[in-house]
Order: sequence, then structure tokens, then C-alpha cells
Amino acid sequence: GEILGYAKSYANGDGSSGTVFEDSERNWIGDKFSDPARGFESSYSRVEVINEKGETTGFLEKGSNTQYNVDDPTDIISVRSWDYIFDADEILVSGKETEGLTTTTYGKDWEIVSVTTDTTQLPKISSTTGVPTSLLHSTTPEDTKVLVRQFPDGGSETTYFEGSKIL
Repeated sequence: GEILGYAKSYANGDGSSGTVFEDSERNWIGDKFSDPARGFESSYSRVEVINEKGETTGFLEKGSNTQYNVDDPTDIISVRSWDYIFDADEILVSGKETEGLTTTTYGKDWEIVSVTTDTTQLPKISSTTGVPTSLLHSTTPEDTKVLVRQFPDGGSETTYFEGSKIL
């Protein structure tokens, strides 16, 4: 019979909708939002960290947003997610943010600890013809990995990778 929290859903005239989440004391703890007309979805949450004395020592923040092609929602244009830990003064203690293939790890006060790119699922280049040497794998050009993004207007962008390094 104890109330754990609340959720309030809404819908806007433009087709967007969402849900706002609150804890049992009606403090905002997160939300979800969807805008299919513009190809956008997001979610966000913030939870206090409480020590054994019941004192708030900081908070955890998690979120994500996705942009997709409105004509084909399975065609993902971009994805960004984050997971941060803040102290009681709202100063970042540590965190991780991923956008596409690239993950940035942060230390205290947004110091960049590392930036990595996961290319394990990318295909190797099918032909090196016409590609400048500086964009190909330094020792074995045929091992160059590629990521080709097609845009709704018909344009495209190709990113070349040697291992996990962006070329």
C-alpha cells in the first residue's frame, strides 16, 4: 500500500508525447519523450545517491536520445547515451557518454580520461580504388573499415577507420 512514485503522460497536438516520472514525494526523477513527426525520442533520469546516514551525497544521471528517419523509423541517424555521477555540489565525479561508435570517459570535473571508437562491427572497404592513401590502413589498405551514412536528401558521408582510430 506504499506509494513508490508517480507517472504523468501527455500528448501534444503536433503528435509528440511523453511521460514525466516523480518519486513518492513528487520530486522529478526522469522523463520520456517521443516526437515521431520529427524523428526524435529521448529519455532521462536523475536519482539521488543517499549514504547510510540518509544524507544525499550526489546523484546519478542517465539518458539517451535517438534521431531517426521519419519515413523509415528503423533508419537510425544518430544515437547518444550518457551515464554520469555527480557529487552533492553537482560537480561531475565520473561519467561515460557514447555517441554513435565513439565513447568518451570523463573523470572529475569533465576531464576527458579516454575516447574510444568501436569499429568491430564495421565492414572492411570493398575497393580502395580512388581513395586517397592517407585514408587507408597504413600497412594493409584492404583492412580499412568504413562507415557510410546515407542522408534523407540523397547525400552520404563515409568515415574510414584503421583499427579503432578515425582516419
